[in-house]
Amino acid sequence: MPMIKLTIDGKIVQAAQDAMILEAARLADIKIPTLCYLKDIQAISVCRICVVEVEGADTLLAACSTPVEEGMVVYTQSPKARRSRRTTMELILSDHPYRCPVCVRDKHCELQDLVKELDLDMYHTVYARPDFPFNGAMSSHAVDDSSDLLVFDPAKCVLCQRCVAVCREESVNALVMKKKSFESVIGPIDAAKLGDSRCISCGRCVLACPTGALTTHDEIKNKLMTTRRRFQ
Repeated sequence: MPMIKLTIDGKIVQAAQDAMILEAARLADIKIPTLCYLKDIQAISVCRICVVEVEGADTLLAACSTPVEEGMVVYTQSPKARRSRRTTMELILSDHPYRCPVCVRDKHCELQDLVKELDLDMYHTVYARPDFPFNGAMSSHAVDDSSDLLVFDPAKCVLCQRCVAVCREESVNALVMKKKSFESVIGPIDAAKLGDSRCISCGRCVLACPTGALTTHDEIKNKLMTTRRRFQ
């Protein structure tokens, strides 16, 4: 494979001709934050957290899906790129409930890690729909615990589609993005609930999920027991 040279944050990097900016940056130990990206499985640029500034480009580009070019000059931490990431994260947080202390992913959550990395305070971001999904009014957004293994809480889902990607990789194809815009939600392709779907309960979607949207019954049970002991 032919190699090309580009400059990332002032550092000359050599990468394969078919590499993406994100891959080239990682070769040089330059960190670019990501949320929806899964190495060798998904690079759909849906989250826009990995945007970078490239000399000569009119707009910010997604590092996970933009191929490198000979002589390309990339800035991963420019003020413009950082502002964009912070704005994007604020929009994500505006649609994410603040239940971190009782969430099984608390302190082990990629979303929490990104919030810290971007120097944001998730508890000071205005939550756009505080009644969602606690009142159960929207059945398509209610917690789905119908599976013997999995529990899906759409309120915590950031629509990164990583679960869809790994499910497709397993050739199960049980999950899909449903609806559009503000009502977008991940769900089973062939049923209303996971327990009635073609899901084989392999658990890869749980491992791929960056938040507490997809968990297991055992994880939730253990979290409840730990919380109860704390207050006894």
